[in-house]
Parts: sequence; structure tokens; C-alpha cells
Amino acid sequence: MNNTIVKEPTEEIIGNLTIEIPSVLSTDTSKTLYDLFESMPGLEGVVVLEGGYPLGLIMRNLFFQKMAEQFGFSIYMNRPVTLLFDTSPMIMDYYTEISKVGIAAMNRPKNNLYDFILVSKDDVYIGAVSIRLFLIELSRKSDEKLKILNLQHENLKKANEQEIELRKTVDENNKVIQLKSASVKNLLDHAGQGFLSFGDNYIIEDEYSFECINIIGKKLDDVCYLDLVTELFPAENAAVQKLTLKSYFNSQSEIKDDAYLHLLPRECQIGHQTIRFDYKRIEFFGEKKIMVILTDITEKVVMERHLDEEGRNQRLVVKALTSTDEFKRTIEELYDFFKTDAYYIIQNSTTASDALNEIFRCVHTFKGDFAQFGLHNSSKKLHIIEDNLQLMLNSGGELGKETIKSMVEQIDSARITAEDTMVISNILGEDFLQESKKITISEDNIREIQLSVIRTCGQRQCAEILPSVNKLRFKNIKVLMDQSKDYVEYIAERLSKTVPQFIVTGEDIWIEKDKYSKVFKSMVHLFRNMCDHGIEMSDERLAAGKDEVGTITCHIEEDSYHNIVIKISDDGRGIDAAIIKEKALEKGLLTKEQLDRLSEKEIIQIIFMQGFSTKSDVSTLSGRGVGMTAVKEAIMHMNGHMEMETVFGEGTSYIITIPKI
Repeated sequence: MNNTIVKEPTEEIIGNLTIEIPSVLSTDTSKTLYDLFESMPGLEGVVVLEGGYPLGLIMRNLFFQKMAEQFGFSIYMNRPVTLLFDTSPMIMDYYTEISKVGIAAMNRPKNNLYDFILVSKDDVYIGAVSIRLFLIELSRKSDEKLKILNLQHENLKKANEQEIELRKTVDENNKVIQLKSASVKNLLDHAGQGFLSFGDNYIIEDEYSFECINIIGKKLDDVCYLDLVTELFPAENAAVQKLTLKSYFNSQSEIKDDAYLHLLPRECQIGHQTIRFDYKRIEFFGEKKIMVILTDITEKVVMERHLDEEGRNQRLVVKALTSTDEFKRTIEELYDFFKTDAYYIIQNSTTASDALNEIFRCVHTFKGDFAQFGLHNSSKKLHIIEDNLQLMLNSGGELGKETIKSMVEQIDSARITAEDTMVISNILGEDFLQESKKITISEDNIREIQLSVIRTCGQRQCAEILPSVNKLRFKNIKVLMDQSKDYVEYIAERLSKTVPQFIVTGEDIWIEKDKYSKVFKSMVHLFRNMCDHGIEMSDERLAAGKDEVGTITCHIEEDSYHNIVIKISDDGRGIDAAIIKEKALEKGLLTKEQLDRLSEKEIIQIIFMQGFSTKSDVSTLSGRGVGMTAVKEAIMHMNGHMEMETVFGEGTSYIITIPKI
């Protein structure tokens, strides 16, 4: 005998609100999904199934938002739908009572607040219920009950005895309605977020959640959302909001509606809080509205900043440990520059303008060096000094050397490096930057050792001993180039790009590093340029048929004239001569007539001109237009030269040739 109890459906179960929503298999591609949405314009979402069980949910708005992103169509169209689906939908049993739905919905992830509720029966997908339809159903049932109550009220007038019984029924029904209404209200008021909505008159509707008052700091009764935007956001963001909202309410396309909502500013400061604004398109009785969801992300922002700062400090300490000598030397060179070198430049320059330009270039290079070693706080302060020097250069008036000297005297090198050196001292000890556990030996002593070995040892012994002695004075260029790998990683992360592969190949050539220090220090500008302008974002590379991750290659060899040849290449977007020409004209570096007389190869060489940059804005990474000039001047100072090869869409190479000293 089968003792299984079969639960009979009642009127108040969620299963009675279930509607059929098309489904796709987890193995289907996004093309199948796209065709389904296109053929059914009113379809809001599609369920992803595997073996009859719902794995996840894909909403129309989010799907077309992904497709609308740059290269989104080509990236996702032939890939499985599992790349796009929501893996944490709310799934409820067919027999769940409607009165319990609101309570259960309160525990859903916040980002699924307006997705469908999936319904299963015996672990098999049956259909779905949308929150919107659920609320409408509650409202409809309330209307029906009110009609019943009115009819009962008329009947009660006819019979006292029936009236008493019917009043009891009314009380019972009112409690049910209040319970359901309170459940929905409780869901909104205790979700940890603020919810408000408005229509094309922009007046915030009365049904906003209590959390809105806590976040914004005042009641929102009869408040115009446009006035609230003006109060909370900077002027430029408020203007964007107003224009975008007007376009949204004039739009007749749901796809365009989502695009407009995506353009609205997302974050603002309210007091000491950082508040994120999310926007949802909703309809109520055929009237298009906007639901605004307010979330306090202050702790998240503070945590992200703290983690970012911790990451920078860790990189700083690692650099100090792994490149101790170069690290200390870089700091000492900055101190020496503002203590003596800058004054030497001022004294020996022909004009004050020449002196100021040379100091500006030196500070720019120091900023790159400090960034390479992870001295991020010092790099920011040098950027501010750059700004001040730039203002002096752009002032237009004739500056005297005494004015420049006075400016230099006000710069405190110790204050520039104070924050970073404090980080190092706190972790590695106060004596790390002052003491060294290495034995110092002069180059003259090393040469004496070399001569002594040659005089007293045979040829075989010399071949064994001299390479080790030479390493005291000489560095392998491949090792020096490989040290830039960390800097490339740092720059890529700052630019939110996938870190490119960094490959060093070629011959083992040993040099006295100090004699080539300016050249190797200037190369930070090349690597920064490649990361910023050359290597594309991952989606752009995929759309162009390239590997998702870019590559930077450094190849070293010695030519037949005993010159050192270093070829640094990237497989990025290459250089567009038309853009170089446009920017050179815009910045007033050359006239249109002068540019028209140049070949394409000559136009590309403009990137080495002082003050040239394809960027309109200056950042701590680039935009000054002095980096590439610094590279060229450092190479020319060594009596070397540099050539550039570029193929638009394929990449750029810089071939540096310097004499072997």
C-alpha cells in the first residue's frame, strides 16, 4: 500500500500564479537566446535548464545590455548561454503559500530583487512568477476581497444574525490583507537599501522605503527627483541626469531605455557616506516609471582603498628588498638633484627657460623612476611639482633664474619621500635605508684585481676567474631589462588592463650599468607608452582576432660594429599617423602647411617632439608630452640613435642602438 501523502493545491499557493517562460539548454549558444528574444518582444526572461532542473535565469534587459557593450555581440554570440546567466535565482516549491513569499523573498541577493521566481514541482521546472505579477496578483485579490466585503455589508443590513457572522469574516480577511501588505512593505524597509520610484512628472511617489530617509537625511514626500539630483550630485552630473531622464521618458524602445539608464551617474557623496544609485525600468498599469535603488557602499569603498594602499605598500617593500641598491640610489639621486644638480642646471643654462625645461624633464623622469620602484606617494608629490613647473612654463612671462632658484629652494626632498620611507621603516626597520650589509669596493680596486689575475694566472684560470670578477662591475642587459617586468605589471593594473606577457630574449651582453643609467631609466617611458597607448583592452584584442593577452618583447644583440642593439616591441594597435597629425596641429607644434609636406614616417616621428601627447588630459601616468623626448635625448647623449617601426593594427617596435663602452 502506498502511504505517500499528496499535498492538494489550495487557492493561496504560488503555483497558481505560475506562467510559462521559454527555456534553453545549458549547452545552447547565445545565438539561440538572441533569436528567442527577437521572436518574442514581450519576453522578459529565459530559464536555463539542465536535465529538467533550472540552473539559472537570463533577463532580457541584462542580455541586451551585454550585447550592447563594445564587441559584446561578437564575443558572446557563439558561446554557451552559461556565460550570461544568473546562477542564483530564487526557486520555490509549487505548493508554497503566497503569504510566505514576501518573507522568503527578503533573503534573496539584492541584485536579483526584480528577477523571476522559478517554480519547481518534484524538482522539475514548472514555470515562473515575476515579482511584478506577484504584486499585481496581491492587489487583484485585495480588490476582489473588498468587493466581497461590500456585498456582505449590504447583506448584513438585512439580517442581524448574518451581520455578526459576516463581520467576523471581514475581520479575518482584513488581517490576511494586512499581513500580506506588511510582508511586502517589510521587504522594502529592511532590505538594507533605499527604494523610490517616479514617473514622467519626476515627483517621488509616496511608497518610498524608510531606508531612503536614513540615507538622504530627509523625507521625500512631494519631492521632485530632479531637485534631489541637483542637491546631491555635482553640477555636471546633475545636468547629465536631467538630459538622460528626459530622453528616457521620450523613448519608445525598451532597449534604448536600458541604454539611457546605464548612462545615469552611479555614485555620489552624501555627508560621509558613498551612495550607489541603481536604476530599473518598471511599468505600472501601462505607465513607464523608474525605480531607484540606493545602497550605502561606504565600507566597501573604504575597504577597496585600504586594500589598494596595502597592495601598493607591499609592492614597495618587495622592490626595496629585491633591488636594494637601485632603490636607495634612486632616492639619493633625488636628494642630490634638489640639493646640487638643479642649481648647476640653473647656473649653466643659457636662459632661464632652458633651465626650467631641463628641470621639468628631470622631475618627469624621477616620477617614472619612483613609480617603477613602487614609491607611489613620492610619485604623486613629484606629479604636483610637475604641475607647478608646467604652470611656470605656460605663464608666458620671462622668468629669471633667481625665480627658478627660489622655487627649487622650497622643495624638500625628504618631505617628498617621507610617506614611502615611513612604510619601509615600519616594515623593514628604521636602519634599512641608512645601513648596508654589503662590502663596498671601488672600481679601481676591481681593476687591480683583474690585472693581478691576468699577471699571475694562466689562460685557463683567467677564463674561470675573470667572469666572476667582471660581475662586480658589470650587469647583464637581459637582467636589467627583465627588471622592468614588475613596472609593466604595475602600469597595466593602474590602467585596468590585462597584464601583458613580458619576454626578454637575445644575447648575454655585460655592461657597466652606471655608464648607461640614463638610457635604462628613460625606458620606463617606452614601457608606459606601450601599456597606455599600444596594448589594447582584452575585448578590443579579441574583436581584432588577437590573443586576449598582449605581449611586450625585448631583444638584445650586438651588431657587427660592436654596438648594443635593443629592440622593444609590442603587438598592440600600432600608431595612426592621422591621429598624430591631428594632435600635432591641435597642440600648435606644427602648422598645417608643415604637416602636409611630411611623409607618413616623418609624421610618426612627431611623438618624440617636446610637448607632444595624444592625450587631452594629464594624469599621474602620462599626458605631459616629455617622456618620449626624454628617451631620445638619453640615447643621443650616449651617441646612440633610435628608430621606430609601426604597423597600424599590428604593433610598434623601438630599435635602440648605443655604442658599447
